[in-house]
Amino acid sequence: MTAAPEAMPVSGPSVWGSAVVGRRANQEDAYRAEYLAEPGAWLLVMCDGMGGHAAGAVASQVACESFRDACAAALEGGVPPPRALDAGLAAANAGVAAYQKGAPETRGMGTTLVGALVGPRGVWWISVGDSPLWLLRGGRLERLNEDHSLRGIEAEINVSRNVLQSAVTGGDIAMVDAPEAPRDLSPGDIVVLASDGVLTLEEDEIAALVADAAPRGAQETVKTLLAEVMRRDAPHQDNCSIIVLAVPGRPGLIDRMRRMFAGLAAAALPLAALPPP
Repeated sequence: MTAAPEAMPVSGPSVWGSAVVGRRANQEDAYRAEYLAEPGAWLLVMCDGMGGHAAGAVASQVACESFRDACAAALEGGVPPPRALDAGLAAANAGVAAYQKGAPETRGMGTTLVGALVGPRGVWWISVGDSPLWLLRGGRLERLNEDHSLRGIEAEINVSRNVLQSAVTGGDIAMVDAPEAPRDLSPGDIVVLASDGVLTLEEDEIAALVADAAPRGAQETVKTLLAEVMRRDAPHQDNCSIIVLAVPGRPGLIDRMRRMFAGLAAAALPLAALPPP
């Protein structure tokens, strides 16, 4: 397996992201992490495309960029985080629909989407599909968002565990996980956002790897997880993309995240330019 040629870090003092292709021919994940001065928080988004050939990559990139643009504009306009995340998802879905209309050969494409806003008040998220959002606290890994796949019940109904019950396809979205209240964060917490390619590893393995690497920083944590996925070299290994955000570890700093990050330039993974529809 090889690292994605376009994989490169999104960075800040405690934020990092990168990706590997796995055994797939193409990279169909897209992700972004950007610090927004207003409301003083990190906006993270992860999309895992589906649709075969190039269509999955198109879907994830369109959704990722559309989500970021709409959500950031809403937040900067003073819209509350839950409604801004709603606006981002609506824009992502509309973007996927519009692209398919202009390029009929991509009809049927879609993507998962997890968007998270992480700042002094905690973490809000909106989620469609099976890409996981985790919180590591005190060595314990907790999945925050719902899993809209058949993972866990596939043996009972004789279908693939990767079958999605909900995705961003440009049509009606069957299931959306979007809590109104944020999840609180504490000093030393680790937020992990990933595509489902990381699930080559069991959650207890992920917890142990993150807990071990976290003291060495977000970059090392991402590198450690991706290296272990690559070492397993699983048959049919899917693309795997990971963003890690480490909450400042000394008591009292959580309330000063805004000032700690203020002045940072926006950091983002450049996405390949799409052909016009």
